Amino acid sequence: LLGAAAARIRSCTPSIELVARLGGDEFAVIRAVSDAIEAQSFAEVLRASLERPFVIEGCEYYVSASVGVAISEAASTPQSLLSEADAAMYAAKDAGRNGFAVFDHDLRQQMTEWSAIQRDLHRAIEHHEVVLDLQPIEVCRAAERVRQRLRNPPTAEDGAQASMPSDIWGLYSA
Repeated sequence: LLGAAAARIRSCTPSIELVARLGGDEFAVIRAVSDAIEAQSFAEVLRASLERPFVIEGCEYYVSASVGVAISEAASTPQSLLSEADAAMYAAKDAGRNGFAVFDHDLRQQMTEWSAIQRDLHRAIEHHEVVLDLQPIEVCRAAERVRQRLRNPPTAEDGAQASMPSDIWGLYSA
């Protein structure tokens, strides 16, 4: 199915464009466009082409596509374009899947805010500035998840608390 999807994506693009599988079921298409309207039109062509059923060994398979569009600016780098297209794709998924979204000022603001929150949270955890208020029922549920996931509990010396799931970190930090 992934191969058939890749072939269909490729059929929507002229031979000079780049189509690459990023991983899982995510693909990137690098295409020169004159403006955002042309980019949106191409995103719709891609989405519609993937909406048609795939027939593989006599069976029909249906997929949906969420397309993220990033438009190059003077300061764009390949990494920033992939990051922006990825953010737009998740915005399209959040809007109900099987659609497309264009990376814009609002998404840039959301990415900036989210990055700041992540950075501040990591710093707060590293500096032991996070305080947990636990309720007994939640502790029991989290303890059960810990028993299911861990055989040897990590220690602070292992440096594992920053990479542990929050419920496990909470139990060992409480």
